[in-house]
Amino acid sequence: MAIIKRELILFFRDWGSIFFCMIFPLVLTGMLGTLLESLNVSDYAAGNLTLQYVGIPEEYLPAIDGVTFVKADNFNTAKDAVKDKKADAAVSFSADGIDLYKGGDSVKSGVAEMIFRSVSLNGNSGTVDNSTYVKTKELGYNRSMMDYYAVAMIVMILFMGGAIGGAGAFYESRKDGTLRRAAISPKTRTALYLESLLSFLPQNIFQIVCTMIPAVLIFHAHYADTFAENLLLFAMFFVVGAAIMALFGLVGLLSNINPTLIIMPVMWALLFCSGTFSQSVLVSEKLPPALIQAAAFDLTIFGRYDKCLAVMCVCAVIIILSVITGTLLFGRKEVTAK
Repeated sequence: MAIIKRELILFFRDWGSIFFCMIFPLVLTGMLGTLLESLNVSDYAAGNLTLQYVGIPEEYLPAIDGVTFVKADNFNTAKDAVKDKKADAAVSFSADGIDLYKGGDSVKSGVAEMIFRSVSLNGNSGTVDNSTYVKTKELGYNRSMMDYYAVAMIVMILFMGGAIGGAGAFYESRKDGTLRRAAISPKTRTALYLESLLSFLPQNIFQIVCTMIPAVLIFHAHYADTFAENLLLFAMFFVVGAAIMALFGLVGLLSNINPTLIIMPVMWALLFCSGTFSQSVLVSEKLPPALIQAAAFDLTIFGRYDKCLAVMCVCAVIIILSVITGTLLFGRKEVTAK
């Protein structure tokens, strides 16, 4: 508790940290969400879809612009077409129910799921108005760019604040001799290292809460629809922040130069290529910030939490491995030396 108290006092005494962690994300959320509204589209565009189906008469399929239905001989053939990227999704209608096989594109898969669900409910209508199936998110709520940046700015502050905070704290503690003085205390180095990591968790909570709550109250941003889903979203962000701090704490233990000089430009580039500042500039969906944003949007838009849980599991593994590695490194005398 003494270490946690010390870190909190230092945090609230530093106006730069308060501005960057608590005010800067809100300023960016308001600016980007307002100024880029006309340049970005907050709704996902699925584009043209090719859907394979089995077990339903052709006349029951709706006529939707941009959607091509292809009848398959059997469900396995339809799934093979999806695997070969000749179709975006496949479905089998039978007396036992509906089996849906999705492709790799989560947006197209989500649209396909809504279309086939509508087909199962309204199978006797051969032609329907496109608006029946192309409602925004099927949630009765029109998303805005403010909603996008309310999530993206949390990801930004977790990566920037967590990486720089975790690495910088351990680097400064080595530089000013704090780690050396702590190493001669009666406590084991393992306990000291774990306590140092735990001292960052309150800051992690502050970063998330001070972005989410004002974004809702001030900018009327919209996250998930239920309290449970919002709680899961908060938990995912918290675990992500903890993983980043634990991972970059290792950088601070090993670095002989100020790690901020390297981390700052690398993180800005990583976030930019992940579509954090503009979804139109998404270089790769496999970049860590992009994966976390996709999991958050999958939860807030579609109410699906499988990606969110996957992110939390991966982060838990990163935390465990980082803590084990950090305790081993912290036990070395040269790490705590001046």
